[in-house]
This record gives sequence, structure tokens and C-alpha cells, in this order.
Amino acid sequence: MKTTTSKIATFLTIFFIVNFIHLAGENEKMTPREKKIVTFFDQLSFSNLDLVDKFYAKDALFIDPLGKHEGVESIKGYYSNLYKNVDEISFEYDKQIVDGNTYVLPWRMKLKTASLNGGEEINVSGISTLVFAKNGKVSYHRDYFDVGEFVYEQIPVLRSIISYIKKRLKGK
Repeated sequence: MKTTTSKIATFLTIFFIVNFIHLAGENEKMTPREKKIVTFFDQLSFSNLDLVDKFYAKDALFIDPLGKHEGVESIKGYYSNLYKNVDEISFEYDKQIVDGNTYVLPWRMKLKTASLNGGEEINVSGISTLVFAKNGKVSYHRDYFDVGEFVYEQIPVLRSIISYIKKRLKGK
């Protein structure tokens, strides 16, 4: 019994070390701009919105399914409003696609906020397209995600209506 437990412990240790090295290696393969993008979204919170000024150009354009924001101050206001009620947020990223100064980043957001889904975790998948200006800051940012999955389906009354509509569209 002790030998089996020891083998399992050794296997798990090796497994986690190999996976950690693999993930660290993947991070090392990122270009400085790819790292800048991931670092920005991983660190952004209501308490450090000054990161927005360092990431976006003054005249940047940000568009997502919730609205359009022109200029860094408008973008900062948008993030401020979004993040003020966030209890927890994290992102998982897939490999970025790069074409010159344009970066396409698939992601999965995990979010907890008391105002949606009864405070339970919400998972939303999306894709961001970011274009860097010559000054190294983002001049254009467009997010694509299902706003229903993010907001509407997290409100009990709307969830029931949307579920009903989806079932009807599926022919059930």
C-alpha cells in the first residue's frame, strides 16, 4: 500500500512539474506584444485602471457587443463600470494569431459578480482583435463574444425566456 501511494505521489509530482515547464515554455514563446496583451488582461482590475493609459493609445477605439468607446478616457470609464462589481475574474488564452501589428486572441473568461448568476461563476468564450499603433499602444480593440451568454442568460427571468426560444429554434 505504501509503495502504491509513493508511486502515485511521484507520478503526480512529475506530472505537475512537466506541465508547469510546458506552460512556462509556452509563455516564453510569446512575443513581447503577446505578453503585453496577456499581462494587461490578467492584471486589470477596478483598483488599477491606470493600466488602461499604458495599454491604449489616446485616440484608441474599443468596440464590443455592449458598446463603442472612443478615446482612452472613454475606455477607462467603460472598464471602471464593468470592474466595479467584479468579485473574481480570470482568463484562459489560446494561441494568438499575429499578422503585422494585428493580434487575434481567443480567450475564455471566468467571472464572479454578485449582480449576475446569483454570484456563481460565469464562463464566457470570446475573441479579441487588437491593433498596435507605432507608439506600441493599442489603437483598435474589438471583442467578439455572446452577450446573451455573458449577461442575459445570467438573469433568471431572461434565462427562462432565452431557454424557451432556443428550444423552439432547435425544434424541441
